[in-house]
Amino acid sequence: MTRRRHGRPRLPGARTKSGRLIKPRDTTDHGSELLQAQRAILANWAFLAKTDDDTEEPQMGDKVMTSSALGALFTVGIIDQAQFDAGTRYGRLYAAVAGRVSPPAIVLNDDRAGKAPEDDAEREERRIRDEASWKAAAAALKAVGRRAKDQVDNAAVFNRRARFLESSVVRPSDARDALALGAGLEALVGAFGMRKAARAA
Repeated sequence: MTRRRHGRPRLPGARTKSGRLIKPRDTTDHGSELLQAQRAILANWAFLAKTDDDTEEPQMGDKVMTSSALGALFTVGIIDQAQFDAGTRYGRLYAAVAGRVSPPAIVLNDDRAGKAPEDDAEREERRIRDEASWKAAAAALKAVGRRAKDQVDNAAVFNRRARFLESSVVRPSDARDALALGAGLEALVGAFGMRKAARAA
């Protein structure tokens, strides 16, 4: 019969050479304090914009969504779900064809793309299909106008947050940029047929 040692039981887990218990640490990079404060403001946008005429209590936005340019626009209600999905898909296609140029190309993944095929022939078919879809989407954007394509590229591809979301001084160009961004994303919705698919479902 073994005798139990006096004192507290030894806690399980990895230890250093000196015997100290290694405590797990959160290594997630949440950004600077200023960036986190900006995300909190965007997540609380519905509360900040609430007026006395509003009958329903606004809902708290998702702080994680505000970490991307498209997610911030969706959180504050400037774009809807279909436009967000279209921008996300356009960013993934751009990354697949032209290469990943920014984190959104990795973070904003398109679930409809599915798992990457392991077979070389299937991978080539996916590449050809993605390239055709991206060219069609880019053509739809160019048909709307250069400003619309630039605004969508900035948000969906390069993760550049719109100036009118961060500046307290409104410029005439901000309204034009917002309209161009909405028109560009709506063109992508039409190119991908997302509203038709939603109605069919």
